[in-house]
Amino acid sequence: MAEAENKGVRAGATDEDHANRIVPPDHYAAVYARIYAHLARFYDPFVRFALFFLNGGFGGERRWRTDVVDMLDPAPGDRIVDLCSGTGTLTIEMAERLEGSGEVIGVEISEAQLRVAGRKHLPPVLTLVHGDARHAAYPDGHFDKAVICTALHEMHRDVRADILAEAFRLLRPGGRLVAVEHHLPAQRHKAFFINAFEYFTPEYSTYRDLLESGIGHEVEAAGFSTLETRTTASEYFQMVLAEKPD
Repeated sequence: MAEAENKGVRAGATDEDHANRIVPPDHYAAVYARIYAHLARFYDPFVRFALFFLNGGFGGERRWRTDVVDMLDPAPGDRIVDLCSGTGTLTIEMAERLEGSGEVIGVEISEAQLRVAGRKHLPPVLTLVHGDARHAAYPDGHFDKAVICTALHEMHRDVRADILAEAFRLLRPGGRLVAVEHHLPAQRHKAFFINAFEYFTPEYSTYRDLLESGIGHEVEAAGFSTLETRTTASEYFQMVLAEKPD
């Protein structure tokens, strides 16, 4: 069975399983880290460039990042985990909100991304961990809040489900998750633009699959209860605030 899964075909799979299996289930571990080994040093400039156009010019990235952190609402004393923390810019802003009291853990599978993050000014409450977001080395219920920001669209549905399930495990009852993902704006020209851009990226198939499935639906399938959903950056991104039931 393991051999079949490595080829992207599960033994006994139905037609629906085959349709949903866009890439093999090891895509996250086998491909993601390798891609970012080449792209990590370009990631931050690219994000600033993209959000300049998507979010109102200069300061677009900062405004977008602030929207995400405001929704999570970090407070002194919180324990927060950032799953798939990338180059750490968002993780650092969350840590700064704790004002020296609490804990922020950034879990990232790409060593290249972590090297970029490590060159930034890291608040004392922040720890960056090289690890798989599907299997974080922390006990059940250790964290008060969690965030997964613009990473799930790069992964196959099985991997997304595993990471959301891990976020659920890591949070205490009543703990909150913010999941941020790509979104098709209501205006057709905007939707056409972002879809055309993604078409030329290696993540296009998983990006489309997540749009069709819905980030809110997948968050709730992991056991969370949705508290709020809103868009940001001219509707190019959707933010879901959810809670682990008591």
